[in-house]
Order: sequence, then C-alpha cells, then structure tokens
Amino acid sequence: MSKFLFYISIVLFIGAAFFGYFNEHRLKEIILSQETIIQEQHDNVFAAAKELQDIKESLASKSNDQDNNKKELQDAREAVAKASNELTQTQKQLADKETELVQLKSDLAVKTESVQELESTVQLLSQSKETSQSKKSSTKRKAVHSEIKKRLPKMKSLQKRSKLIFRKERLLPSITLGTLW
Repeated sequence: MSKFLFYISIVLFIGAAFFGYFNEHRLKEIILSQETIIQEQHDNVFAAAKELQDIKESLASKSNDQDNNKKELQDAREAVAKASNELTQTQKQLADKETELVQLKSDLAVKTESVQELESTVQLLSQSKETSQSKKSSTKRKAVHSEIKKRLPKMKSLQKRSKLIFRKERLLPSITLGTLW
C-alpha cells in the first residue's frame, strides 16, 4: 500500500505540476489579454484626450472668430448708421436745393413776366413818342395812353414783386416806373 500511495502521490504530483503549468499558462494569457485591453484603453484615452484638445482649440478658434465677427458686425452697423445719417443729410440738402430751385423758377417766371411787361410798355412808349413827334392823330395817342394807364396797376404790382426779389437776391437794383418815363 505504501507503493500504491507512492504511485498515487507521484501521479498526483505530476497532475498537480501539469495543472499548475496549465494554470500558469492560462494566467499568462489572461494577463496578456488584460494588458492588451489596458493598452487599447490607454490608446483610446490618449486619442480621446487629443481629440478633446483639438475640440478645445477649435472652440477657442471659433470663439475668436465669433468675437471678430461680432466686431465686424458692430463696425458694419456703425458704417450703416453713418451712411444712413449721410443719406438723410443728403436728402435734406436735396430737398433744400429743390425748394430753392422751385423758388428760383418762380422768381424767374416773375422776372420774365416783368421783363415782358416792361418790353411791351417800352414799345408802347416808343409808339407814343413816335405819335407825339409825328403828331398824326390824337386818337392813336389817346389809345396808347389809355393802354399804358390800363397796364399801370399791373406794372406797379410786378414792380413791387420784382423789387422784393431783387432786394432779396441783391442782384439788381430796384427799378421804378419813374426811370422809364
């Protein structure tokens, strides 16, 4: 029995050795696979950290771009406001010039009417002078004088308007009817 125990113990020792070797080999494989997993996770963490750093840099760049865009937008708004003010001033100046142009046109119309009336009066006066020099007919002279008398109130009103325009513009001296007679 002692031999039997001896053989059993040898078989048990050999089995234990094989079992120990098998467990050791299996533990090494588990450790290697765990190290591989840890290395992959370490690589993933490193890649995630790098990606996070890239995202931070991208966000910082976008923040700077956004600040620059805000500044450009503010500058553009100021430029638009300035252009709007200049446009408003130009429109006011244009309206003033248009008003001045209308006033000048009406003044020109009054002056033209006055000049035409003066020319016709001068023509009548020259006819009156010719009739008085030739002493042809007193009826013709009377007709010319009555025409002058008819035009006299209109001439005086035109003269007053012309005086106002001339004085306002300070371009020409005032004209009186006395200088025409």
